[in-house]
Amino acid sequence: MPNWCYTNYCFTGAPEVLLEFQTLIENSSDDHLGSVLKAFKIDETKISCRGEIVCNNIQKKGLFIETITAWAPAMEMWDIIINKYFTKEGEPEISYVYMAEEPGMGYYINTDTSGEIFPYIYKLYAGNSARMYSECQKKYLVEDLNLLLAEKELSILNIDKTINSEHFDNILSAAVYLYSQIADEFIDFAIYQHN
Repeated sequence: MPNWCYTNYCFTGAPEVLLEFQTLIENSSDDHLGSVLKAFKIDETKISCRGEIVCNNIQKKGLFIETITAWAPAMEMWDIIINKYFTKEGEPEISYVYMAEEPGMGYYINTDTSGEIFPYIYKLYAGNSARMYSECQKKYLVEDLNLLLAEKELSILNIDKTINSEHFDNILSAAVYLYSQIADEFIDFAIYQHN
């Protein structure tokens, strides 16, 4: 049984192209990615497509599609569909960015380097909760880490210090220390950062 990867895609292009793309996706027999490939007349046995579409909707910024797939995002599938059906004069009419996570393997990626669609670059898992933070919200990540420390009467840097903004560049190594201190308290604890 695989670990499941949760991916949010935002496809961008001309509104009429995105509507056609969405219509073809919705014309598949069900939400399984193999069925989507069949709807596009693409052999699903030659492409990794284990998973399904959870939802899709057109918003102001583009067509948003959420998927659950085995182990990793299914980018190859979308690339093949775009190259086969939505390319004019050698140029794709649709492009996309995505944000994916597979917590079991510590996989977190956000390809939206501009932060216009998916502004989150940090994700904190602690116990049964998870929060995402954009660059301008890093002070909240620091606050949440300090709250975790206060709960356990611990400190990331020293017993009597807490993380603050000047320590933030070293947040991932600090998180490793924190994990070593509270591993018995939290079954899951991780901080992910995409670059």
